[in-house]
Amino acid sequence: MSNRSDRAAQVKGIPTATAVIMNDLDRSRIHASFFSLTCGALGILAVGVGSVISPGKGSEFGWGRCGVGWILVAIAVIARVEHLSRRLGRAAVVCAIIAAVAMAVSDVPFSFDANRTADQGWINFVANCWAVAMILASASFALVAIRKDRQMGAFLRLGKPGIFAVEDYNSTIHASFLTLGTATLGWLALRRRGQVDA
Repeated sequence: MSNRSDRAAQVKGIPTATAVIMNDLDRSRIHASFFSLTCGALGILAVGVGSVISPGKGSEFGWGRCGVGWILVAIAVIARVEHLSRRLGRAAVVCAIIAAVAMAVSDVPFSFDANRTADQGWINFVANCWAVAMILASASFALVAIRKDRQMGAFLRLGKPGIFAVEDYNSTIHASFLTLGTATLGWLALRRRGQVDA
């Protein structure tokens, strides 16, 4: 491995080989704090329950629960922002956080007055927030896919593709391009659905 190749990889933000072999325990360790997992779980639960009870008039509590749920999801990501940024890239993580916040914002008006669901102006507001959130979520997965492609390309140019899976385990993206691509298109499809529903 030449010094020039090392410098090129570092400029691109791709860590070079460190000759650290991960054992099975390290590979199976959950890299998330109890706080982060709890916030994420409670957030998704709140969104689910809130979505069930929010339809109809007089359901401010349901809308409020959804909003709080999305904020908890954002907090769950923020709690591990450094680890996630190192592995997935800062831009992708920021997009995911803003997407969750946008979903929370869309619920705020109805958590104070659920009768606003009869107002087309507020419905358009929800549709716009939904679209922004879905586009950002899609962009997040797309950015991760781009980062993975750059990582693989950099390691291949170094002539040691094996370090992508072994020696650089802490920053390697372990999702396949199929998974990342499907998620990207899926979030875009949800954006389209939000526009149609509005």
